[in-house]
Amino acid sequence: MKAERHGAIVPGKLREFLTNLAAILAPLSVTRATKEQIHQLARAIIDHGRMVSQFYSQQTVGVEERELAFRFRETTHNIVSALVLLEKEGRASRTRLAGYWTLRVQPHNNDKEVFASHEDHRSV
Repeated sequence: MKAERHGAIVPGKLREFLTNLAAILAPLSVTRATKEQIHQLARAIIDHGRMVSQFYSQQTVGVEERELAFRFRETTHNIVSALVLLEKEGRASRTRLAGYWTLRVQPHNNDKEVFASHEDHRSV
């Protein structure tokens, strides 16, 4: 798997390493989010992906780092950190295009969750 960016071809693993390194070595003047804020941002990204997937009836949704940064009013560093977290959980993956990711979202079904919580409550 290779990606092209500004005419350079970068193998997938090297691109992944460089993305992670860039997330770690972001300029110090940029406000870095805490781990909890990154987890919250990751949940918000999945919720956004779930909304888009319901609109287009797809379980895989493509997202762009810059668009997410604009949408959530976050730095791209924080967005990439949240996407890397989701990647580790198996819920996001990088595409061949730099800055683009795919999200694997599960349909959100409140009815089953409410039913399950009522069943748990009854058994107590």
